[in-house]
Amino acid sequence: MKKNLVIIIIALSACFVSVFVQAAVVLKSQSFAGVNVAVLNKRDSSKTTAKKNIGGSLIAPGISDIPDADVYDMNGVHTTLRKLAKNKILFIDCWFIPCPPCFMAMGRLHKIHARFMNDKNLCFITICMTDSGQVKAFIRQDTVMRAYVNQYQYFSNLKDFKLPVYFMSGCSSRVPLGTKVLSHFPPDNKSKCPDMIFSFSGYPTAMIFNKNGKQVFKETGFENVKKYEQNVTKALSDALAGSN
Repeated sequence: MKKNLVIIIIALSACFVSVFVQAAVVLKSQSFAGVNVAVLNKRDSSKTTAKKNIGGSLIAPGISDIPDADVYDMNGVHTTLRKLAKNKILFIDCWFIPCPPCFMAMGRLHKIHARFMNDKNLCFITICMTDSGQVKAFIRQDTVMRAYVNQYQYFSNLKDFKLPVYFMSGCSSRVPLGTKVLSHFPPDNKSKCPDMIFSFSGYPTAMIFNKNGKQVFKETGFENVKKYEQNVTKALSDALAGSN
């Protein structure tokens, strides 16, 4: 009787694992219009007029110029977005931990960054909403962040994270540790976070500003990650060609 019971338990466990894996595979193959900011911050969603960008991804109306926002890098060195963008094309990708569609986009952004990283006319950065200390531990792949690293590696198809990361002063969202549920807490000051500063409705959001500080590209989410890579690459190529 006990032997039969053990067999049944093992079989059920295998079924649950199988269902979980299948669900993850389905999620990985889906398109994303962006993880909704209202859900992230646990606030009521507001009505936002959306339009189609290149590739058909949903984007929200927002700013037209680079905001003079304070940011700091992984070493805690502060500057402003306008200083970073001085006489350069500025590319920004906004993300957070844990965000599967952000991680999917990262797989393509690493390729794009490698392609353009030596272009002196380009400043290529990412802005993360997550606490800077936890992001450092995430990039170092510390044991305490292992569950989040595993999620990143699965969705990005990468082993490491090598993109430049900046943070916005006043916006810091921590993730819970030692739990099986991967989530994050509301940021310290939501008004200081990328979605509020740049006026977009979801993550990931990619933006490009020309040398005059004007926004020439903005895309939130993607229909498929390959098309997303094509859209960003073309937009960057066009912006750089127009800057010469």
